[in-house]
Amino acid sequence: MKIRLFSIFLTLFLIPFLLLSNTFAEDYTQMNLPGGAIARFGKGEIAEIKYSQDGTRLAVASGIGGWIYDTSTYQEIDLLTGHTALVKTVAFSPDGNTIATGSWDGTIHVRNKVTGTHKKIFIRAAHGFGTRALVFSPDGKTLVTGSDDDNIRLWDADTVELKQTLIGHTDEVWSVVFSPDGSSLASSSADGSIRLWDMPTGKHKMTFSDEMRSVTSVAFSPDGKTIAAGSGEHTIYLWDADTGEQKMSLGHKAGTVRVAFSPDGNTLVSGSFNGPILLWDAKAGTLKKTLTKTHTGVIVKHENKLTLHDNVTHS
Repeated sequence: MKIRLFSIFLTLFLIPFLLLSNTFAEDYTQMNLPGGAIARFGKGEIAEIKYSQDGTRLAVASGIGGWIYDTSTYQEIDLLTGHTALVKTVAFSPDGNTIATGSWDGTIHVRNKVTGTHKKIFIRAAHGFGTRALVFSPDGKTLVTGSDDDNIRLWDADTVELKQTLIGHTDEVWSVVFSPDGSSLASSSADGSIRLWDMPTGKHKMTFSDEMRSVTSVAFSPDGKTIAAGSGEHTIYLWDADTGEQKMSLGHKAGTVRVAFSPDGNTLVSGSFNGPILLWDAKAGTLKKTLTKTHTGVIVKHENKLTLHDNVTHS
């Protein structure tokens, strides 16, 4: 009897969501569903967030793929799928025509930003490690990856040939980002540090550390003067990029924080694996807006019954 009552309740609860999915053409609950599913309940855990260069798109790497938002409305316009494991990182090319996603499955998928169709796939499974971080160089010729084996690798974006390996972190590399002028590369790691590298020589320039447990994300402001860092301690730190002096810290509602600046530098976006996406005033450090909360799962219809399943990764 309890099971029957729960099934009735679940069906009644889901009816509004199913009706809404027929109302909006771009309803995210219907985007790229796995086989057997009739609706999506949630968007997956947040792994990384990135703005496109022109500021018109916001990409969110999640446990089920790469979500793309239109920043004029902050509505979902696409869900990029194809990996066979969690999508951990996302990056836009400087010209805005290409978007790359990296996964624990050992591959990097490179797609046309507008159509979502594949342009190329970097097959990296043979190296035995997953990709946690991705960034294109300002000239678009190099794709930089941070990996579970503590190293940073620079790849030719066209030929997929390995150009250089940067060694220095002592734990997983969580994030990599170029300064706006391309003269420096910043990296963050589970070892609790931010390292600055000279480009193109690859020489180590400076290490930022505040005895943090881990630095999950790092981002340069558009003017290159500020580095924002997210940590696993429910905190966002802002540093002076030249002196290494800490400017301010912001409390986040959940741990393992990912951060990104808007192209005009006025907004700092933060997100976490199990919390909301927050939009901050980058100058004042005040919260402007809460964009979304994360829940995971899909609604599957089987033998005329609706059931809620945990999040799944699909190709």
